[in-house]
Amino acid sequence: MKRAPGLEKALQKAIDGVGRKRVADELRLLASSASGADVLTIVVNEGIHVLSRKYQRGEVFAASRGSMDFSTPASIKKEYEKALRRTARKLKERAWQTIYIVPFGPTTLAMQIKLLVYRICGIESIDVAHLGGNTRADIEFDLRRIAQRSQTPA
Repeated sequence: MKRAPGLEKALQKAIDGVGRKRVADELRLLASSASGADVLTIVVNEGIHVLSRKYQRGEVFAASRGSMDFSTPASIKKEYEKALRRTARKLKERAWQTIYIVPFGPTTLAMQIKLLVYRICGIESIDVAHLGGNTRADIEFDLRRIAQRSQTPA
């Protein structure tokens, strides 16, 4: 690897300014973004909430933006179909290996997007859950294993 002039100095200045952990986190994020050609983060509804860079993995895609018309069941269906068509086109662009879903906005739209990911890509998405403040956590289940291990009542 070639040495970049001034890199060590810039790195040390960053560490001195924000700390070793923050610099390491930012470098990991940058590295994952650079190699994240097969990673997609779907933000269900972009607008009010801010998603920290730590959770913006790979390509970030907004299924919908801003206020949605929830005045009637027909208007809700129209809004959802628009978001689902946009999302379906994005999912068909390439063979995604990892997909994160950030459930900002309507919960039922997030549920439909999760199902759409499975129907189109055949993979189970990872939910980015809100824990309070600006803290989030990736929630991942092996639903096939859970279903196989479940027992029906006698």
